[in-house]
Amino acid sequence: MLHLLFYSLPVQLLFFHLKRNLSLLAVWVALALVVMGLWGKTIGLPYLFLAPEYRGQVGFVSMFLTGIALGSFIMSFHLTSFVLGINRFTFLGLLRYPLLRFCFNNSFIPLVFIGLYVIEFTRYQLNFEMATAASIVGKISGLLLGSGAMIVLSMVYFHYTSLDRFQRVMDRVDRRIRQNNLSRIIRSQKLKNIQTGRYPIKSYLDFPFRLRRIQYSQPIGQSDLLQIFDQNQFNAIALQVVFFGLLTALGWFPENEWLQIPAAATSLLLFAFIMMLIGAVNFWFRGWALTLAALLVGGVGWFRTDDGHSSRHQAFGLNYQSPPAEYSIPRLRSLGTTQHYAQDTTATLQILVNWRQKFPTKPKPKLVFICTSGGGQRAAVWTVRCLQAADSATAGSLMHHAQLITGASGGMIGAAYFREVWLRAERGQISDPYSDRFIDKIAKDRLNPLVFALVANDLAFPWRTFSLNGQEYHRDRGYAFEQKLNIDTEFLLDKTVADYREPEQAAQIPMLLLAATIINDGRRLYISPQPVSYLTGTSTGPPDFRQGKITGIELGRFFQQHSADSLRFLTALRMNATFPYVTPNVILPSDPPMEVMDAGLSDNFGVLDAVQFLFVFRDWIAKNTSGVVLVRIRDSPQEINIRPAINRSLLFKLFSPIEHLVDNLDHLQDARNEAMVNYAHKWFANSIHTVDFQYSPSFLMMDTTRHAPAIHQAPLSWRLTVRERDGIKEMMQTANNQRALKNLQTLLQ
Repeated sequence: MLHLLFYSLPVQLLFFHLKRNLSLLAVWVALALVVMGLWGKTIGLPYLFLAPEYRGQVGFVSMFLTGIALGSFIMSFHLTSFVLGINRFTFLGLLRYPLLRFCFNNSFIPLVFIGLYVIEFTRYQLNFEMATAASIVGKISGLLLGSGAMIVLSMVYFHYTSLDRFQRVMDRVDRRIRQNNLSRIIRSQKLKNIQTGRYPIKSYLDFPFRLRRIQYSQPIGQSDLLQIFDQNQFNAIALQVVFFGLLTALGWFPENEWLQIPAAATSLLLFAFIMMLIGAVNFWFRGWALTLAALLVGGVGWFRTDDGHSSRHQAFGLNYQSPPAEYSIPRLRSLGTTQHYAQDTTATLQILVNWRQKFPTKPKPKLVFICTSGGGQRAAVWTVRCLQAADSATAGSLMHHAQLITGASGGMIGAAYFREVWLRAERGQISDPYSDRFIDKIAKDRLNPLVFALVANDLAFPWRTFSLNGQEYHRDRGYAFEQKLNIDTEFLLDKTVADYREPEQAAQIPMLLLAATIINDGRRLYISPQPVSYLTGTSTGPPDFRQGKITGIELGRFFQQHSADSLRFLTALRMNATFPYVTPNVILPSDPPMEVMDAGLSDNFGVLDAVQFLFVFRDWIAKNTSGVVLVRIRDSPQEINIRPAINRSLLFKLFSPIEHLVDNLDHLQDARNEAMVNYAHKWFANSIHTVDFQYSPSFLMMDTTRHAPAIHQAPLSWRLTVRERDGIKEMMQTANNQRALKNLQTLLQ
């Protein structure tokens, strides 16, 4: 019996995949690692599968759509395996419905994955989404019904393709193909493969789960086997066309919310197409498949050049039709003159004067700088929560005293959102700027539409465009991110950068300084409605750009001939929050093209710009204020525990230098920023106070006076679970943050 079981078709198919189809198994392994949270957790990829959203809801419908895509992926695996393995398992030609029986015996890997998926989905929904058992059962039912329906429909289709009317069409196509010399060579190779490399199968699993012996009493003819092969190869091609057509259709209607299926479903359709493509390459080129794939990828990368001027990843609002701006050291020096320095400092001094006039002559007020760190969605929500709590606790004094907001990534998105809410509240358009609904709005999922756009638009249909103010731009996943953020925030941020010029000049709101990183040369790209050339150099006085190094570039002045004032504010926020591979690096219209990404690459906390601003205006600030309060909103603790020693393997030693550099980038910036603040105490002729609000779940769990549910560190992603969102709200109640809040109240009294 064991001998019969070992040489059964299900067991031998596993060996067949392990020996010859590792590329197909790699796709399954990648999906399993994502579902288990072992791969892509830092950017939230597991959320796509563990909480797939459709029209903003995770429910039966969203899981049903995901199930349909999963069923498509499973059928692509079966069909690809069948085409690759028919010459190894020739006895299938003797059976009725050979493809159906093959799929039944080839279902071990899909069933293991589905079981793993259901377990991880249940655990996630219980622990992080706080779903009820009934709702979880309903969602899982949707997944299983969707996948089952797709598998049954596929089987029905494959059955009917064997009928005479379909066969006649295939025969006509086959006769034409056989006339080709290359086709005859490939057909001869098929016949040769049938004669060799067979697996010793003694039994197979039959319906319903019965092990049946194989009787080789009747040999199968080569022509019969080739007919079965050709028929299912035709099916494989048809399925590939269907998958590609679905992805194209989804990309053609990106604004239709009914067609915005869960990103998990879109990803599974893409994986299904890739799996069948891998199978086709493996079949046609056999041992040369890996070499050919490497040459193909290298060739596409080599020949697909991009001069940047026609890049698909653009800054919406800028004019890409004008000749590109010269990007050179002489041009940068011509923009950073002492005249510009004098003009810009005079203009900002007037803003400071307007700020000072909001307060009585005596006592002198504290001037507040708000520095908020990057960190995706968690940083955006944490920043809004901190600003709401701090401004409410100080009776509105925080935002009245605030003169400058700096930072990176999600933190600046949250700060910009609260600043707009606060401004509208001051104008009487919003009644309660401290309402939880604003946290719920900024906490909405933006990862799902972003990945959907990546698959259905950027990969499958990348040539779509849209119009903005008479300009044509490519519709990429950056556009999808902005549109979702715009909808989530009720279009409050749907402005240009220049729309904030007058409110900032009148000191109605604090200046907000975005500082994306230029990856061409590491300089900082300052995006502000105010001219800020005084931040682009490092000298101690009015900069002499003929001598000193230029450390920053003003977008407004550099791209003045490209309608810089029309730059969409949402685009500016995205440029400042461009996480690699998730949102695309923006290419600006210069020669050579300027490419920008996340501000966190150079300073994830905003302290660098705040201290530099303080240095430039140190004399006025020291004379007209009672000191500076540096409010630092961190999405991570300032101090971390020292890691324990571990056994250092050779593989660890090989990759540890890169790993340590990436892991400690924030801590390296922290050390530099702390040194800058310490030095500022020496050269600033007044007091500097620091108030730190820190997001750290460990602080909440160590607080024994509270009975909050255990939470974990939210990932660096554009999606939060219900528990993570509630944990961020709860974080303000920790002892550390309460002390910071009381300290701020005392300073601003």
